[in-house]
Order: sequence, then C-alpha cells, then structure tokens
Amino acid sequence: MADNNTVADIKENTKEDVESTQSKRRAKITNRQRYFNAKDARKFYDINVYKAYQSHKFRTMGKKYTVQFKDMSKDITPTEFPKVLPNIMNTLVDDLKNENNIKDADYVRSIVHQPSLKSEIWIPFSQSTEMSGDAILQEVQKVQQSNEDFKMEDGQTTIDLLHVEMPMGSGGESLKHLHSNKEAFRKGKRSIVSIVNDKDHMCLSRAIVVTMVNTNRPEKDSEDWKKEWDKIIRPKGYKLQTERAKALCDQAGVSSEHGCGPTEWEKFQKVLMPNYKLKIYQQNAVAKTLKFDVLYK
Repeated sequence: MADNNTVADIKENTKEDVESTQSKRRAKITNRQRYFNAKDARKFYDINVYKAYQSHKFRTMGKKYTVQFKDMSKDITPTEFPKVLPNIMNTLVDDLKNENNIKDADYVRSIVHQPSLKSEIWIPFSQSTEMSGDAILQEVQKVQQSNEDFKMEDGQTTIDLLHVEMPMGSGGESLKHLHSNKEAFRKGKRSIVSIVNDKDHMCLSRAIVVTMVNTNRPEKDSEDWKKEWDKIIRPKGYKLQTERAKALCDQAGVSSEHGCGPTEWEKFQKVLMPNYKLKIYQQNAVAKTLKFDVLYK
C-alpha cells in the first residue's frame, strides 16, 4: 500500500511539474510576442519635435526629426533582439509618416548616430514609399558586420530623419486655393497661359505640350502655327491639348491618374531631351513680395 501511494504521489507531482513547465513556457512565449505589438514597440524610442532645415538638394525648406532609442537590454534578451528590432523600426517609421503627414511623393533620408561609429550611417534620399524600418536596418546591419561594438539596444543610438515635402501638381480643386497676389499677377500678365483643368491630373504634361508649341513659334507667325496655338490653348474642349498631354505621359511612362513629383519630372525630362530643358518653379511662401524659386531644372 505504501509503495502504491508513493507511486501515485510521484505521478501527481510529475503532472504538476509538467503543467508548471508548460505554463512558464506559455508565459515566456507571450512575453516575447508582446514586443511584436506596435503599442509595446513604441516604448523603446522617443520622437523629438522637428526642426526646420534648408535642403540644398531640393532648394527648399525641410523638417528634421530626431529619434532617441532607449536602453532595451533590460527588457529584451540578446537572442530575442534580432527578432523584435524589425517590428520596432517599422512601427517607428509608420508612426513618423502618419503623425507628420508625410506623403508618398515626399522625400526622406536617415542618418544613424552611435558613439562606436567612426562616421554616421547615411541612408540616401528616397521617396516615402521606399523608406521603411527594414530599409534602414539593411544599412545598419552592413555596418554591424564589421563593427561588433555597434549595438542599437544599448540606448546610445539616435536617428535623424530629414523630410522634404514635394508639391504634387494636379488639377481639380487645387485651383481654388491660389494665393490672391499670384492670381492677380497671372491675370495681369497676358504672356502667361493658365492650364484650366478639373477633369484629370495632367496639369504638368498639359503645361509642357503647350510650352513646346510656344517654343516652336516661328520668327514670323505662320497661319499653321497660329491655328495650332489657338487649338492647344482654347478654353473649351482642349482636345488637342489632352491628346498630346496623354501621349507625353505614355511616352514618359508617367501615370495620368495622379499628380507629378520629382520622379515624374525626371521621366519627362528624359523624353524631352535633347530638344527641351524642363524647369519647374514654386512660389516662395515666405517672401514679402511675389517671388518664384526654381524647384527643378
């Protein structure tokens, strides 16, 4: 009897031990998985208020955000860190884009700072759609392979993110928001052709094809040129303008379904060369008098 009781006690204890072990294992798994949640990922970094800076590349003002990473070594083990870091970085980039209204056509670059680095890690300017936490990590991991002292989890890493907002040319409602003095200037200058378009997003390509006709104006106006010019700037219909604008978009590989940014400007320039050089101007919003700055050339 004593032996049977002993065996029963051993079996019971073994069952309790197994359940305890399984419970601890589940808790460990749950603890690891929680760092994959965006809410928990956010506790490992702070995004500081942006500062305005001058972008020489785009000749316009941009915004600078500084991200300070916290010490993660107390919460995440060395073996877990490579698994959770991508989630932390992607959550960070998503938060930055959403909270600061960074559009797909805007340009962003990243600079990683860390005391163990001889020089910063520079991630070149790219459109917002191409910038992700994974993209930044790829550049960081290249450096980590040759620098074992560089550890992002030690709380000494900062990342500067530079954001340049790019204007997207398009038609429609945007025409209602022209600055009053710019509108007065446009109306007062008969040499300026307005692209009145609320049917599509081909305002830039329309402006280009109109300018091409004007550029080809002969020294002595011919009847053929006058007819072509009248057709392409005619207030109603714009049939010729629409056809040529769409053909230019197709030739350049540019979508006519949305406005144009720097990527599209480059595509247009490639098909316009060598006969035409594209220049795009932007109104200087801070100038006291009406002033236009070269945005692209």
